[in-house]
Amino acid sequence: MEQIDIRSRAQALYVKNLEMKALVAPYAVKENLQTSIDFEIRARPLDINGHWSIVAQIAVQAHSASGDVYFSSSVELEQIYALEPVPEDKRIDVIKNSLAAYVFGHARATLATITVNSGYGPVHIPPISANVLASRVIVNE
Repeated sequence: MEQIDIRSRAQALYVKNLEMKALVAPYAVKENLQTSIDFEIRARPLDINGHWSIVAQIAVQAHSASGDVYFSSSVELEQIYALEPVPEDKRIDVIKNSLAAYVFGHARATLATITVNSGYGPVHIPPISANVLASRVIVNE
């Protein structure tokens, strides 16, 4: 991939939605739980020239080997970026390969914080390769 010199400024970062449902009290869990994780990243231009909204949503469920769900949690974060002029043919690559990773990292940290405070312990999202992450970004122009 070609190296591009980009200047972007994060204008805002905030939690749009945060949810934690404990269906079974943590002290009642007598087995190791398995987790299933899903995520989505969406990007769209804003009405202000050069500004983009990038939203990362991560959902996790913890369940027993038999499939009983013990808790579920989700987080949705939005970050607004001001991009310096980027050649149009490079803009999507910049968003998918750079900016989306920043928002995803914040969403991962937020999810770990809420799950550790739930009494179950933190859920750490395993590292995701840049290529896989970029392939999951949905860009609406």
